Amino acid sequence: MMNVGKAMMSDIWTATAQRAAAEARWLRPLALTLFVMGLLMTLQGMAGSGDACVVDMAENGRRFSVACALREIGAGLVQAGPALALLWALWEAQAYLKRMESGEAWAPSTMKLFGRIGDCLLAAAIWMGVVTPTLSLWIAGRGGFEWNLDATILTLGGLGIVLTAIARVLGDMLSTAEAAKADSDAIV
Repeated sequence: MMNVGKAMMSDIWTATAQRAAAEARWLRPLALTLFVMGLLMTLQGMAGSGDACVVDMAENGRRFSVACALREIGAGLVQAGPALALLWALWEAQAYLKRMESGEAWAPSTMKLFGRIGDCLLAAAIWMGVVTPTLSLWIAGRGGFEWNLDATILTLGGLGIVLTAIARVLGDMLSTAEAAKADSDAIV
């Protein structure tokens, strides 16, 4: 009787894992495509923002200035930081989908990927709310500290915190369930 129950649970799990893998097979290429498109757009935005030194050289007959170029590159990186953090989240999401394709949807190790997605969302919120405004002041030569919070930034940060916490709790639960199953299998 116990073996029949195990077989039924195994069949249910197998069917569920197969459905999850089928979803992941079409979602992962979408996530990768969006990642590449976002990365190209971010890099293009960074490259387009470095024109002030070139214009200054052309209009005023000045020579190339390393300081000017570094200021522009730095400003571009500061502005691109939130987008890069969100692209990192998309990369981690596709890594989870890859694991789902191979049937590892609910392994404790995959919950770490969810945690990293949450970390990325939190990093993007911090970058948008504190790092970008503060570093922009320093790049402009004014120094100091500035922060900029709005509903979007708070929501993004909140989602990051919650997703990280959920991933940690689910990871612990799955580890406990895995250990309990191993004990049960050892008894049977």
